[in-house]
Amino acid sequence: MTAILDSDRRIISQSVHLALVLSVLEYDRKKIEGTSFKIKNVYLNLIEHTMLKVQADLKVIKEDMKRNQLRVQRGKNDGFATEYDFYCRGYHEPHRFYNTNLKNNTQKLLIYYLMRNKE
Repeated sequence: MTAILDSDRRIISQSVHLALVLSVLEYDRKKIEGTSFKIKNVYLNLIEHTMLKVQADLKVIKEDMKRNQLRVQRGKNDGFATEYDFYCRGYHEPHRFYNTNLKNNTQKLLIYYLMRNKE
């Protein structure tokens, strides 16, 4: 039996994936700033608007984590998988996320947030 509930594990996983989405958006924003698009402000505004939505959702997740005494810490990346340490009310649980799964889930979330911008 694990000490961390599935609901807590989902909250922690969401924080990992949303942090990766923010990282990707920040990387893309810097790349676009350094290029010579004809109308790059449109792309920059789209990215910044998307980042604000992700940050708002991540803030809610972080509040849930604080309320439930959850913490996550990134560990080693061996090129195949990335380790994360989940902490929940004094219990520790190591997790390995395959990098391809992290990439796929980040891509799905990115598509979701970019499509959500149509609102």
